Amino acid sequence: MATTYVPDQVTRNGVAPTVNTPAATGDKFPAGTDIYLRFITSGTAATVTITPPAGGGPLGETVAPKVLPALPATGVREFGPWPASPYADSTGLVAVSYSSITGLTVECKNYAG
Repeated sequence: MATTYVPDQVTRNGVAPTVNTPAATGDKFPAGTDIYLRFITSGTAATVTITPPAGGGPLGETVAPKVLPALPATGVREFGPWPASPYADSTGLVAVSYSSITGLTVECKNYAG
């Protein structure tokens, strides 16, 4: 079942990020110009796709899904920001899916000051 990630606020005092286990069916997270996703892989490479809603781009255009650079079998990668236009649906959430969830965890962070 899909999870909606709640971004952890990053401050000068640090943050203990919530580590999320992704769902095989994909997940969602709030859009924002300060929102980033951090992926940690341990043993299996993965491809992550961000899928904007149909007609969610400028002037109602449909924007193609954004396939992120491949995650290595073992490593850490961070991507963002994810602004509402063109990525959010009508509820303000962004859809994310994964080619594999084996050994994958996700952190959702908010870098707003």
